Amino acid sequence: MPNKNSDLEGKRFGRLVVISDSGKRDSGGGIMWECKCDCGNTHYASTSNLKNGNIRSCCCLQRELSSQRRIASKMPPKICSVAGCNNTTEKGGGGLCGMHYMRFKRYRDVNYITPLETARVRCREAQPNLNHCKPHVYKKKLGRHEHRVVMEEHIGRELTSEDLVHHIDGDAHNNSIDNLMLTNHSGHAKIHFTKHHGEEK
Repeated sequence: MPNKNSDLEGKRFGRLVVISDSGKRDSGGGIMWECKCDCGNTHYASTSNLKNGNIRSCCCLQRELSSQRRIASKMPPKICSVAGCNNTTEKGGGGLCGMHYMRFKRYRDVNYITPLETARVRCREAQPNLNHCKPHVYKKKLGRHEHRVVMEEHIGRELTSEDLVHHIDGDAHNNSIDNLMLTNHSGHAKIHFTKHHGEEK
């Protein structure tokens, strides 16, 4: 009858080859086998760990895998394969960055560019149409303050950063051109100073 202690002798488990029963026992009374690792180190492992594949080396395998993961994490990211594009491929696929991948996916052309006017129309259509807002919040039109858009349409030019549009009746939602007055920063400050100074009297 074969000795049960020699069941694993000579067998290979990963990088470990079982040599003999070490005479040691684990907490459950199981045999602790003396094993020889391919790297030359001696290691002790229980029967269950060897058979379940929980231990496959003297820890040299884990160190190698850990080292490989560290090296891989430090590798420079891949660059998009489209000529002239320096974006990386993490958010894309097939060797393409996210932008060129979506162009290929939608239009089958990595160099397709949506016309500017079409992009603007899509942007405006995607904006939520708010029918109400707080009394002190300016209404929006095409993503901009409505009172400034109304004034630009009235005077026939774009407003600059120096141009301010004042609501005469103080109602931020009344964007009728009759209720709007074009002014500048200093003029706007004077209007509100005079208004508050008069109320104090």
